[in-house]
Amino acid sequence: MGFNQLRSQKIVQMGRLKCSWSCVTQVVNNVSDFIVARKSVCVCDEWTLMFD
Repeated sequence: MGFNQLRSQKIVQMGRLKCSWSCVTQVVNNVSDFIVARKSVCVCDEWTLMFD
C-alpha cells in the first residue's frame, strides 16, 4: 500500500472574519496505483477580525 499526504491552504472570508484553513489530504492507493481512499481534513488555524 502506498500512502501520500497533500497539504494545501486556503483563505476563507466571511464578512469581517477571515480564516486561513490548513487542509491535509490523505491518499491511500494499492500496488497498481489505483486510489482506493481519499480523505481530506481541513482545520481553521486562526480567525482574524478585519477592520476597515
